[in-house]
Amino acid sequence: MRGIAVSVYTFILFAGTSFGPIISLYFMKSGSYMITFILLAMIMCVGLLAACLINREEAVEW
Repeated sequence: MRGIAVSVYTFILFAGTSFGPIISLYFMKSGSYMITFILLAMIMCVGLLAACLINREEAVEW
């Protein structure tokens, strides 16, 4: 199970670093810097909310 979690974490990490600048440039071309900042802050808040809603299971001791 840990291997799957590490794989998903790594995928999300590199997807964010790959698509983040592309999304930022798209937002900057279509609006102002303030709109870009607000939209990216909203995306980060959605990620924070999703992280806070993850249920933590109790550790199993062997």
